[in-house]
Amino acid sequence: MIANIAGVVMGLVAAIPGAIDRYFLPRESRAKDLANQHAVFNVISIALYAVSGAMLYMGWNDRVMVDGAYALDPTMPLAFDMIGFVSMVTAGMLGWSLVHTHRVGIKDGIKPANVRAQRASREPELETSPLMALRTH
Repeated sequence: MIANIAGVVMGLVAAIPGAIDRYFLPRESRAKDLANQHAVFNVISIALYAVSGAMLYMGWNDRVMVDGAYALDPTMPLAFDMIGFVSMVTAGMLGWSLVHTHRVGIKDGIKPANVRAQRASREPELETSPLMALRTH
């Protein structure tokens, strides 16, 4: 229950820089489409973990002593957590693609997310500085 609540709080905190990055992406780009999908899966994950944490909290408050131990039913919260985990892994894969393919959130001399919608995601139009060109030779 505490891990669910902490995860929801940290997910909401992480949404702030994510929303800023998403806002500044070019409107008609594959990076923006991926960022939208990433955001949707993160919102789904946060919602599922919040529901699971609420169910665990209510179960803890309404617990009943049976044979000297508290009887808690974690079945439904666990099901919500498993679906949330799948959603979180999907969001993580999309986030990996945003960072490693489209360079979103990276400042290393390459302009991030300078990608056009009609180009394949593996063919980003990245502008490099003259220093970057010297490093490759």
